[in-house]
Amino acid sequence: MGRSLRAAVLAVVVVTAASSALLTGVAGPALAAGPGATTAPDSAGAAAAADSAETEAPADPGLVSIPFGDEAEVPMADGWSVADCDAVVPPEGVRLDCEPTRLTLSADEYDPDAGTVVMPVELRSGPTRVTVSYRVEQAPPTPPAAPELVYDHPFDSGAVALVPLSDLLVRCDGCEGVGARLQVRGVSPDGAAVARATPSHLAVQSAPGFVGDAVVSYRLRDAHGQWSETTTLTVAFTAPPAGATGAAPLQALAVTVPLAERGDTVVDLGALVLDGATSGGGAADAADAADAPRLLGCGVPAAGTVRCSGDEAVYTPPADADDDPAPDVDQFAFHVATPDGRQATGSVTVVRAESDAAEALPAGPSRVAPVPRTGEGDDGGDRDDGGDRGAAAAVRTLVPALPADDGDDGAPDAPVLLAPLVSILDRLGGTP
Repeated sequence: MGRSLRAAVLAVVVVTAASSALLTGVAGPALAAGPGATTAPDSAGAAAAADSAETEAPADPGLVSIPFGDEAEVPMADGWSVADCDAVVPPEGVRLDCEPTRLTLSADEYDPDAGTVVMPVELRSGPTRVTVSYRVEQAPPTPPAAPELVYDHPFDSGAVALVPLSDLLVRCDGCEGVGARLQVRGVSPDGAAVARATPSHLAVQSAPGFVGDAVVSYRLRDAHGQWSETTTLTVAFTAPPAGATGAAPLQALAVTVPLAERGDTVVDLGALVLDGATSGGGAADAADAADAPRLLGCGVPAAGTVRCSGDEAVYTPPADADDDPAPDVDQFAFHVATPDGRQATGSVTVVRAESDAAEALPAGPSRVAPVPRTGEGDDGGDRDDGGDRGAAAAVRTLVPALPADDGDDGAPDAPVLLAPLVSILDRLGGTP
């Protein structure tokens, strides 16, 4: 009787050790012996195996988490293989690539309601067969993130600063296809400025006469309801430099232009600069050539490349591939300055004709409705219906995004190019 009881306990230990070893991908002594083997591991070997399991085994070896937009691989333990790939049924919405020595799982679309589903897999090693129950789930995308930034280019006091969203360096894996929400949380110091999101810019309007730094607090939400941490953009508003001529400020327009059907899109930046201090009101007026604004440079587009020199910008879209089509919309900033120290920032948003983006952003100058000054002190809440709530309004918007795994460690300020802009925009917030 004692010998039978000992054999039963040993069988339970062997099966338990086998399942753990299969899940961790390591064949232990129990598996080497196999069910029904007459040789059991000695006490020293069992202790070593226990110590190894404590130090090396993952916390939950039976859980298979499919990374967002990627695939999960499940290797089999040495000497073991899948008994019948056709008999393995993956969870709904999950694609399975089965080989005798490994399982590869992926999901075409992330389903936040998929939950955790048990997937039994029968394994074999010689005559021995064991059924292992893997628990499969879909990992959510990395929540959106944006670094705290100090915008390098100042704006005139009292003006509306249109900061292109391509300059915010937003990272968002879960924003593809439907855009993201940018929610302004507040501006400090109190009364310095008000801000709102538009489909293509973060608009910051300073109070009349305010000179200094306006710090805009905002956060982003992806298509799956995940919010970023609150981050900030600091915009400097300056008084006209001493000795500046003329009463009218230097202006650089924010415009939307159609993307050339083939090749490069050429933009005359000189036509987008208005200098009220010159007689002709334009950057290329020959009579005021000595005092005319000069191009300081262009920002980095979200997807393509741009070459800026003189008064011209030449935009080159990214290569179009079947598995990675070029985006319908891209954006870059440009910066100009006059010899007497006045500066201005404009932007160019290029849009493919007859696309959804073209309907939301028609060609021409951006028109920004007056930023409302009502609702000051509103904490922004979590309301996300696009309603106008003053400085804290949450507006669905076009947000350029970097994949969260770019750069050395996925840090939001990694010096890498922006990924393609989202092509579906919403026309909200009084913008074109």
